[in-house]
Amino acid sequence: MRIPFDSLCLRAAAQEIERTLAGAQVQHVAQPAPTDVVLTLRARGATHRLLLSCDARHARVHLTVIRHPNPPAPPAFCMACRRHLEGSRLAAAAQRGFDRVLDLHFRSAAGLEHTLVAELMGRHSNLILLAETGAVIDACKRISHRLSRHREVLPGRPYAPPPGQEDRLRPFDPGAVEAAQSAVAAGDPEAAAARLMVAFEGMSPFLAQEIVLRALHAPLREVWEEVFGAAARGEWSPVLVRGCDVQPIGAYPLPTVQYPADVQHARSTLSLALDHLHSALAAREEREALARGLEAGIRRALEGRRRRMEALRQAIAESKRAEEHRRLGELLLANLHRVEPKAGLVEVEDAFGDGSRIVIPLDPRLSGTENAEQLFRRYRKARGSAEVSAALLDRVEREARALERALDDIPTRDASGLKALQADLAREQLLRPQDAPASAEKERRPDFEGRRIRTVTTPDGWEILVGENAEANDYLTTRVAAPNDYWLHVRAGASAHVVIRTGRRGQVPPSVLRIAAGLAARHSPSRHSSLVPVDYTLRKHVRRPRGAAPGTVLYRNEKTLYVEPGE
Repeated sequence: MRIPFDSLCLRAAAQEIERTLAGAQVQHVAQPAPTDVVLTLRARGATHRLLLSCDARHARVHLTVIRHPNPPAPPAFCMACRRHLEGSRLAAAAQRGFDRVLDLHFRSAAGLEHTLVAELMGRHSNLILLAETGAVIDACKRISHRLSRHREVLPGRPYAPPPGQEDRLRPFDPGAVEAAQSAVAAGDPEAAAARLMVAFEGMSPFLAQEIVLRALHAPLREVWEEVFGAAARGEWSPVLVRGCDVQPIGAYPLPTVQYPADVQHARSTLSLALDHLHSALAAREEREALARGLEAGIRRALEGRRRRMEALRQAIAESKRAEEHRRLGELLLANLHRVEPKAGLVEVEDAFGDGSRIVIPLDPRLSGTENAEQLFRRYRKARGSAEVSAALLDRVEREARALERALDDIPTRDASGLKALQADLAREQLLRPQDAPASAEKERRPDFEGRRIRTVTTPDGWEILVGENAEANDYLTTRVAAPNDYWLHVRAGASAHVVIRTGRRGQVPPSVLRIAAGLAARHSPSRHSSLVPVDYTLRKHVRRPRGAAPGTVLYRNEKTLYVEPGE
């Protein structure tokens, strides 16, 4: 059973807070996470930090030595706490009955009183700041009538406590042991624990199970004294419980019989045990989040590689028909007189073969000459892409194998190892920009006098600029790019102007050229093609003709890359 932060834990935490922080002055209030508030207090020459969390899974209150990073701008609840609590002194820390509610009472130098209420009830947990009149000043989670018809928690509204358990006994009340004896007198342990939970306020399933299991080996009165007598006297023996992998899995103010003794490690205070537990849980959750994100990114990239391999195999198969396209084009030119207007096909004699009759499919919208030219274009494209497609297929297959190895490697790595794996994959261009970690490749829209120019920074620090319309293309090429920057554009087609800023870095690596060429291909009408030719040259070899429309340029000294738009 999971070890909770239940009413017994809150009892121990409240006593520790009262003992350590009584009369302490609030120096600072911070809200490092949406559900967490940290009060920095000064007491008897020492500075302490008090953490209050209303997280649905990890609601708790305890002293902490961990420094939590703060957001750039404090949330509204943090500002309200600063305004009313900073400079005040902690007058009392009191658990409400034996429930999971803690009231922290503060008094200012002017005599004003405020109460910070911590309701630690799973997904209903909340932190609420109250005025002296009992009105809500603000809450960490504002609850409107739309969210709860029975209990609104909004600024200015009267505070209504959560539904209580007034009809139940408290474990410290006279006659509590006798009531417990009747609850556990008969029946199996599970039923006995359920009856204890019904009979007593604040009796969590874990605590009820603890009482029942101890009562199997000792008189119930003795068990009650071990647990609740010690709690009443403030005699705690906190433990940190570790799992089979030696990772912390829970903390409790007393040793528990529900776990072996050798996995329970004594700590001087419950706060220290909780600090150890939640720092380990945070590291574990960070690792799990990294693993999930990286696995999803690798799977997306791997699926993209598989689609590319299929497209390249089709392109290679098409390239094998290059000679067929040329032969049909020449036959069509030799038989133009046989082509009827708007015909969908023409039957001709195969003058280059055995003289048999063959049928040539036609586009009815084109003339015979235009259909022949279309066949010759297919021939040139297929012939030109054959070697490129074969080389690309080999590269993409290697990348797919590397991604599969990385996927298998994820379960064996810790958080730092996963970050290193992410960085390696991004540096090797195995992850697309949307799959790479934010620190490896960033995309942003700086202000180029309002022009729509997108900036992409590669993992090794090269800056690539992409114009997103004709005006932006013109501004990028004529006003932003330096003479020795690399300039890219889809060959013989419309596309974005793409610029690689070189500065004084010298030769641009081929991997960066491919990223930039892929961006040009993606921002063009050819983005759905399997292979797109992209020209690149230095910006000093690009010029805009006099009187030409924005974005129209002429260039020379170019070289051509064949890329897939997805690269």
